[in-house]
Amino acid sequence: MIEQSQSVYVSVAHRYWNPQWSAERNSEIYGRNASPEGVGSNLRLTVAIIGANSVDFTESLRFLKNLCDHRCFFRDIPEFQEKPSTLETITLYLGAKLFAEPISDGRWSSLTVAEDDHLACRLKPDSEGVELIERHLNLTCTLQADVDENGVALRRGILPSAVRAIFPQFATPQSESIADWGKRLFAALQIKVKSLRTVDIDLGGQQSLRISSRT
Repeated sequence: MIEQSQSVYVSVAHRYWNPQWSAERNSEIYGRNASPEGVGSNLRLTVAIIGANSVDFTESLRFLKNLCDHRCFFRDIPEFQEKPSTLETITLYLGAKLFAEPISDGRWSSLTVAEDDHLACRLKPDSEGVELIERHLNLTCTLQADVDENGVALRRGILPSAVRAIFPQFATPQSESIADWGKRLFAALQIKVKSLRTVDIDLGGQQSLRISSRT
C-alpha cells in the first residue's frame, strides 16, 4: 500500500466560543482558548491519498484553500455562526467537503488539520470520531474519540494534567527494559485518558518508542 501526502497552510479566524452560552460556561468548557472575538490561526492542512502511483495534489489543496483561506469561520461560513469553530469542528467540516470530491486515481486516506506544532486533528473517510494528536513534554499522544456537543474530542488541559500527574513515576531510570517502562507509562496514562490510543516517546539521542493499544 502506498500513501502519499502533501500540506498547505491557510490563514483563518475562528473561535472557541458558543454564542448561545454565557461567558462563564464558555470559559468552563474552553478554558484559556475561550474568546468571543476569536483568534487568528495559520492552520496546516495535510491531505493523504492511498493507492495512486503518482498524485497531483494541486486541485485538492486549491479546493481546501478556496474553502477557508483568509476567511472568518464564525462570520463568513453559515455553519459556524451559531456554533464554535474549534479545531475538531473545522476538521469535520473540511473533511466532509474534501471527501465528497471525486478522485481520479487512488482513494482519500485522511485530512489532518494542525493548529500548531503541539495540536492536530485527523479525520478519515467513514471513520467514527476523529484522532486528536497532542504533544506534551517528550510525549506525542494520539487519541480517538467522537466530537462532543461542545465541539471538542477532549477538553483542552486534560492531557497535559494527566502527563504531569504521572511524570514523577517515570522521570527516573528504571531497572526494567525500555519497552516494559514504556508499556507501564502508557497504561498509567490511559487510566486517566481512556480515549488514548498511541504514545510516541522521544527518548533523546534520536531514539524513540511507540506504544499502542493495538499492539
